[in-house]
Amino acid sequence: MITDDAETVVEYLVGSGGFLGIGEKHVFVPKDQTVVKIDGISVELVIQLDAAGFRIDIRLD
Repeated sequence: MITDDAETVVEYLVGSGGFLGIGEKHVFVPKDQTVVKIDGISVELVIQLDAAGFRIDIRLD
């Protein structure tokens, strides 16, 4: 999770692609383009945008 100065979540950092961590890319997903679903102990982050909406940070790769 990426937070602002007030410690409010503004983006999520998500690993995408690859296999067993090899070739994985890290992308930032804006919070307003997601829905968090909590069902008991299970937490699911649903991303509601296409690939063009991702912001890729190549410094992490």
